Formats: sequence, structure tokens, C-alpha cells
Amino acid sequence: MILKAAKKMFFLLGTILLVPAAIGLAAGGGFVFFSLLNGSSLDASLRKLVHVHEVTKPYLK
Repeated sequence: MILKAAKKMFFLLGTILLVPAAIGLAAGGGFVFFSLLNGSSLDASLRKLVHVHEVTKPYLK
């Protein structure tokens, strides 16, 4: 009984941590992918992504 509850708790905690990380990776990867399709260089795309991160960082604290 306790083992089953512990498994559920670890699954829930893992899900809570992994879902936002997966969304962030998908959004960042999609941004870079579509920037490359539009003709931007990889370096320019990554610089834009870093700039967005730096601008939004104070609001996410």
C-alpha cells in the first residue's frame, strides 16, 4: 500500500517537473527550426532565443 502510494507520488512529481521542461524544449526548438527555415543563421536564431530569455527572466522569478 505504502509502496504503491510512493510510486504514484514520484510519478506525479516527475510529471510536474518534466512537462514544463518538454514544453520549453519544444517551443525553443520550434523557434530555432522556423528561424532556420526563414533563412536566418543558426547563430542569429540562438542569439534571438537568448535575448528573449534575458528579457523574460525577471518576470519568471
